Amino acid sequence: MCSGKSFMEWSLKVKVPPKVKDLVWRVASGCLPTKLKLHLRHVQVDIVYPMCEEASESIAHCLVNCSQIWPCWERFDVRLRPPDEASFAEWLRLSFKGRDAEQRAKYLMLCWAIWRRRNEWVWRRRKISTFGVLSLANSTLQTWLLSQDGEVAPLPTYMTPADGQASWTKPPQGQLKVNVDAALFRETNSFSFVGVARDHLGAFVEAFSVCRLGLVSPELAKVMGIRETLSWIKRKNWRNIIVETDSLLVVQALRSNLELDSYFGCLIQECKILLRDSISVSVVFVKRTANGTAHALARESTMVAVRSLFKEDLTSSFWTVLLRDI
Repeated sequence: MCSGKSFMEWSLKVKVPPKVKDLVWRVASGCLPTKLKLHLRHVQVDIVYPMCEEASESIAHCLVNCSQIWPCWERFDVRLRPPDEASFAEWLRLSFKGRDAEQRAKYLMLCWAIWRRRNEWVWRRRKISTFGVLSLANSTLQTWLLSQDGEVAPLPTYMTPADGQASWTKPPQGQLKVNVDAALFRETNSFSFVGVARDHLGAFVEAFSVCRLGLVSPELAKVMGIRETLSWIKRKNWRNIIVETDSLLVVQALRSNLELDSYFGCLIQECKILLRDSISVSVVFVKRTANGTAHALARESTMVAVRSLFKEDLTSSFWTVLLRDI
């Protein structure tokens, strides 16, 4: 068997966000507050897993064995289900055998996303689809990895030589470059996304910002920003535009032929239609260090629902960030 201590020793080597390792620790130490665990501690709760209402809410059932969740694990080629009475840590350790570092990180992220799905339903009555769980796990991991190291190399899938720039560069003469980013504001239960257009001299042309109520994943906010940017470009009848985003997941989804059955997938499809109807508009991936101007504006866009911004609307702090790129 695998003790909680030894489980943490090898799981700590996996590159995942601290909140995921915290969940892993609670799983290994038996502290995850499932309904069955609460019942065994004499808390008066029903023990039925609320997502399926088919079995007790044990760690093994809610993280793996539930019929709604097992398809997620099958996507990762996991074939062995953990017995409800077995150590979940031991099952996960056995599942790690023969897997590389990337696959191990995906397993731990999936555990976290599944538990997040459970909590979203219990506390907010918000149901996340199977694909939504996979998308949440993947987007959260990619965003965290990119935020940890400005030199993280992009994954090769669907990448082109134009992707992965670490600093902002001026577009060729006759073209505009629009940088897009988003920001989440948990204290006000809102999020924003923006687009900033500059010409071949690096001069500011125009920008827009949108602020909406609600909390969404970073990648969902960013794909909303891409969709709004492409609509903005179409309304202005602009052509020869380079759109830059630091969301690798969004860029890869835009270039993939895979149809995604989720709200994220619907937004990607709308972006693809807008790109198809536009003239010489491309979306490329850049590192966060090359997207500082859009990031700064997104952080300032906390109040106004929708606005267009011209030179006279920009703050001195924003000008400082913008001029740093030139």
